[in-house]
Amino acid sequence: MKLNKLYKKIRKFIILKWRNIGFFIKIDFSNKIPKLNIHEKYEKTIKWILRILIFVGILISIISLPWYISLIITIILISIEQVLENVVFMFNICFLQPLPKEFNTKDWLGMLFGFLPDDKNGRKFIVGMIFENENSGKELFDCISLWNYNNEEDKSNNIQISFILEKGNEYSTYIYPSANRPSIKEAEEKSKENGKVNNLIIFGMMLCKIFPYNQNSYFKKFKEYYKDGTKYEFGGYFMDKNKEYKCIEGTKKIIKWSIKIKNRSELTKFDQEYDHGRFSMNIKD
Repeated sequence: MKLNKLYKKIRKFIILKWRNIGFFIKIDFSNKIPKLNIHEKYEKTIKWILRILIFVGILISIISLPWYISLIITIILISIEQVLENVVFMFNICFLQPLPKEFNTKDWLGMLFGFLPDDKNGRKFIVGMIFENENSGKELFDCISLWNYNNEEDKSNNIQISFILEKGNEYSTYIYPSANRPSIKEAEEKSKENGKVNNLIIFGMMLCKIFPYNQNSYFKKFKEYYKDGTKYEFGGYFMDKNKEYKCIEGTKKIIKWSIKIKNRSELTKFDQEYDHGRFSMNIKD
């Protein structure tokens, strides 16, 4: 048991370190011949390494060594030199997704799920975030709306919403901006320079909060009726003095068509919620 925990800690450490290294060194496998991409800040270092390799090669030719040793060293030096000669220098570009000026997760009380009769589609689905007060709710929901460029419809799924079922009768609600938003792609295109490639680093906020999943949870009914691809309204709500839910004044409801609903065990490394669970929530694989 202790060895298993130690293994997971070591694996987590290696993964995080490897991702940090990825900011500066990458191997491009897009073509048949792999290319080494290195951050431009190491450009001078690479040039000096090449000069040193040339000097070492000259030195070996002067020193009297057995022919087979000289041959092996020469082959190694030539191989290293060829790799470094074909290095593509890259530069990091930071893209910051919209963030709220201030937000306390304690103000996020829960989720609202609605099922209203609709003559055309049978049911009209409503999903909302419930906040303790109107001011903090407006601050955050205005930020979320910016992820969709303040549009009333989100056909491209710029706002990612997911409900992940956890062990122990709980579910995690995730709300975060998509990494494929048009402005990100536009920034990547503008950042290209001759002879270099860009390493786009996207910074953004991932909202996550765990809520109870029991017989009294409206999410249980929502999960039963909702099918991904069905239209629904997403909005911000707050609880007034009479303990009633009201729409946050000045915010627009956003029409969406996609929600990810999965068990934690169904997530893969391609799901952002998977990494968040491992590294932020310390959920075991």
